Amino acid sequence: MQPSDLASFVTPSDPQISPDGERIAFVVSRMDLDEDRYERSIWVWDGSTARPFTHGPLDLNPRWSPDGRSLAFLRGGSTPDKRPQVAIMPAGGGEARIVSGMDLGCEELEWSPDGKFIAAVGVGYQSEWADLDEEERNRRPRRVTDVPFRFDNMGWIHDRKRHLWLITTDGSAAPRCLTEGDFDERFPAWRPDSKAIGYTTDRSPRKAFEDGSDLFEVEIETGEQRRIAARGTWSFSSYRPDGVVHAVGDPVPGNWPGLVSVWRLDEDPVDLTGHLDRNIFSMTLGTAPRGPQWSGQSFFSVLEDAGRVGVVRVHDDGTVDHLVEGNRAVKGVTTDDGGRRLAMVISTPTNPGEVYLWEDGEECCLTELNADFRSEVQLIEPEHFQVASGGVEIDVWALVPPGDDSVPVLLNIHGGPASQYGWGFFDEFQVFAAAGYAVVACNPRGSTGRGLSHARAV
Repeated sequence: MQPSDLASFVTPSDPQISPDGERIAFVVSRMDLDEDRYERSIWVWDGSTARPFTHGPLDLNPRWSPDGRSLAFLRGGSTPDKRPQVAIMPAGGGEARIVSGMDLGCEELEWSPDGKFIAAVGVGYQSEWADLDEEERNRRPRRVTDVPFRFDNMGWIHDRKRHLWLITTDGSAAPRCLTEGDFDERFPAWRPDSKAIGYTTDRSPRKAFEDGSDLFEVEIETGEQRRIAARGTWSFSSYRPDGVVHAVGDPVPGNWPGLVSVWRLDEDPVDLTGHLDRNIFSMTLGTAPRGPQWSGQSFFSVLEDAGRVGVVRVHDDGTVDHLVEGNRAVKGVTTDDGGRRLAMVISTPTNPGEVYLWEDGEECCLTELNADFRSEVQLIEPEHFQVASGGVEIDVWALVPPGDDSVPVLLNIHGGPASQYGWGFFDEFQVFAAAGYAVVACNPRGSTGRGLSHARAV
């Protein structure tokens, strides 16, 4: 695999199965090396064939309406100034209708259970910066009084805020900001009665200097905001269909590095997945969609384990069914309304990913998005082995170029803390190996996939 081959494969992600389980929408991403950008479009498997549903060049976050008749998504433009906005399109195809107009675009969206609204995370400039043109924003000195003020791949962030916006799906009213103020909000989750939205924020007056995050809920009629959990290390909230609040994270602020569990937020929070001693979703792969996928009293989720990422079903009493296992990495999973079918994206070390359907214990690959790439490019299957170190097993993967000659070795060390290398596709490793290097990647102490004590051993 040569560097030029980076433009030859596609990466599917964010599989979204329709409420009736008959269709699957997903994002297909491809590198455009000439323009130095990713191009993304939405595809739909219609029960027999997968084909493009949108033309891109920056369409993502597909979400089915509760009745399955429409698909909402984020639509961006071909230039940086055309920020992603919420679009709605008939499920049978047609013209997309743009229903938002946030100054700096939108980043997330979720339908209300009754189908009347979409909750979106909209980004806008703070008042001091709102009315300036781009030249003046670039020229003006910046007095920083808040942290964080910059972020990787985003640049300045102290001059803008992320708030929850309420969008009517029929266009009967203008979008309305539900969470104005000096804080940022993310990860909207609708309460099942469609009257409130849960979200993650940081309401500490010393945010970024004080460990933890907060879970709040906002009533869409009144705009009243209330705390729904004591401050902890929360990633996002989730509602069981009967309205019981759950959360992904840890009730102890700053309890990191650690493992991510799903907690039922009763008067005393109940850890439903901590006994697994594994992460309930994979941050390494950027799993999308995030968090529990509910079906009645149980939910489906991905689960990290020694470099693998599988799928489990977790019941209300904490018992677990392991549904999808093996030496591979599941990068996303959703369920239909009945919990009968699952849509998944699965990757292996020699396949960037395909879309799968799971039904009653059987799984079927639905796409051949990377068939040509895999037939034309020689990909190296890694050798997996374990090293015993101080009574601990360290998982190692080695990609060795063909032939018997001695070759230089690249030891790759991942970041984190609390992430893992494993059984997914990593294009860098394949390019290094094709250039004549033996690539060694391992999960030493400090990695996930081997339990809490392993993650905290450093």
